[in-house]
Amino acid sequence: MKSPLPIRATPPVSLKGVFALLAAWLLAATGLAQAQGLPPDPIDEFYRQFNAQPDEYRRFLLAYGYDSGGDEALAAEVGQMLATQYGFFGRPNDADRSMPFWEETPDAFVLPNRQHDVAVPASDWIVARAAGRRAVMINEAHHRNETRRLTLALLPRLRALGYTHLALETLDASDTGLTRRGYPLYQRSGYYSGDPIYAEIIRSALRLGYVLVPYDSVGIPGQTQQQRETRQAQNLIERVFHANPRAKLLVHAGYAHIDKAPGGFGPTTRPMAMEFQRLSGIEPLSVDQALLSPAPPGETPSVADRLAAEFRPAQPSVLVARGTLRAWALWPQRHDVTMAFPDTPDATVRPDWMRLGGQRYPIDLSADLQPCLARLPCALQARYVRESDDAVPADQTVVLSAAERHLPLYLKPGRYDLTVRDGRGDVVVRRLLKVCTPAQAAQARACARPVSP
Repeated sequence: MKSPLPIRATPPVSLKGVFALLAAWLLAATGLAQAQGLPPDPIDEFYRQFNAQPDEYRRFLLAYGYDSGGDEALAAEVGQMLATQYGFFGRPNDADRSMPFWEETPDAFVLPNRQHDVAVPASDWIVARAAGRRAVMINEAHHRNETRRLTLALLPRLRALGYTHLALETLDASDTGLTRRGYPLYQRSGYYSGDPIYAEIIRSALRLGYVLVPYDSVGIPGQTQQQRETRQAQNLIERVFHANPRAKLLVHAGYAHIDKAPGGFGPTTRPMAMEFQRLSGIEPLSVDQALLSPAPPGETPSVADRLAAEFRPAQPSVLVARGTLRAWALWPQRHDVTMAFPDTPDATVRPDWMRLGGQRYPIDLSADLQPCLARLPCALQARYVRESDDAVPADQTVVLSAAERHLPLYLKPGRYDLTVRDGRGDVVVRRLLKVCTPAQAAQARACARPVSP
């Protein structure tokens, strides 16, 4: 298969650190501008307000209703923040529409096809190759929480292969109580941990006995991209392999940090995975999930759209050549493999993959929304009963219209603290929710009944 030609795309913007670092200097910059009699920069002012919100739902409300006043640069920044918030509240198609990022290919570019290639489950392919590796690195697109489900599915299988450490780019090293507590907290455990799927990665990893490793160096002011990449690699080596030379490491990072050759951060910057291999002598298995995204409605189908239509995968998949069994990668110099994802119809608000392979059930909570429908939007949030009020929910969504009142939460059997919040952010309903399996719910009056498929 031909090496990929240059592909036009809206460049991904890593938002890591915007929320942890910008708050301080944006406040300072706004104060300086006011002291000099200058109006604050509109983008700075938006981030000042965004970072001042006490929780993710109020951040969503701010971004959702923010008036950019026709300022295109401001609208783009607000759109990026809103995309991340849509992801946190389980509306992935809305996230894609708020932050368009897709690939267009030249007509002559050859993609995999069913005549020469076959789609195999990504988790099976990775596990088969991870047994002989010391490190596996998987990336995500920060606003697309679908790119977290593969890591979640891999955790028990890689643990069975002897993997001992899980390094997460989002982790905040200052949350020293995370391992003891067993679950992440809003605004303390790392920004992207605020997504329930990411939070489930953390909970599951701790239950399985992984050592969690914060490794990002984003908090160092004034560093170049190269310095950040090198420091990330050094931190992984020092915090994992110096203490435990027999360790096996799974890394979940953002975008081009997992690349094994330059290009993602410019022609000369050596990404973290490349630096990790150079400094440790350990070549990681590099799995890309961030490059391929669906095109917005009305646009020419993207690479992701074309692969989904050709192979119709039911789950994240690897495309393997029938003869050589070689896996396809969009940029083979950078990655060992590029994922293909199932197609999600544009009208779908909460896709079926949120069942997480049958671990969770869709629960219709429309009756609880009645007190809120007059003050839309409404947020549905379910926390595990033994976790604190500032814990990241097991699942959450936001209802934007009365027509969406039947949007489900996806929950495992168990007991939850359910809250409903209105368009001002106020709690209008709070009650205990018990979720059972369909068989249990048929016999128990107090159980919430899963929605029929």
